[in-house]
Amino acid sequence: MGGDLAVTSEIGKGSRFRLEIPVREGIASMVTEKTDSRRRFRLEAGHPPCRVLVADDMEDSRVFLVQTLENAGFEVQEANDGREAVAAFSRWRPQLVLMDKRMPNMNGDEAIERTHPIELISRCFRHPQNIGPAFRPPFPVLRYRADKRADRLFR
Repeated sequence: MGGDLAVTSEIGKGSRFRLEIPVREGIASMVTEKTDSRRRFRLEAGHPPCRVLVADDMEDSRVFLVQTLENAGFEVQEANDGREAVAAFSRWRPQLVLMDKRMPNMNGDEAIERTHPIELISRCFRHPQNIGPAFRPPFPVLRYRADKRADRLFR
């Protein structure tokens, strides 16, 4: 193919790379438009709003989940740790919670346990006959543990 690659580096300032390769101008008619073959999911048109709370102390994971869900049409709020998740839950009452199991201040499991009394009190006032000894929150909770490698998620 030919060409040249050179690097210069200075401590404390960084490195500069230079790449020279022989290329010719392309022919526009030979360029094809790439189609996006990835499947995208969205709430169906007319679907009522769906509130999702994302709780994760790892900003990259949290931002990825929030952006993905917002792009799909969900209303999303986020929390940095378990305490924020409990506060957001009591204030906003999400229909789905995505909760990291390992977070500082309060882990995901403890945060979920603390939302039960909030929902239990609310339910007592609305439907006291529905309260039983094995109360479970009437909203789905997906607990996960993210590895430092973004491609490995554990349930």
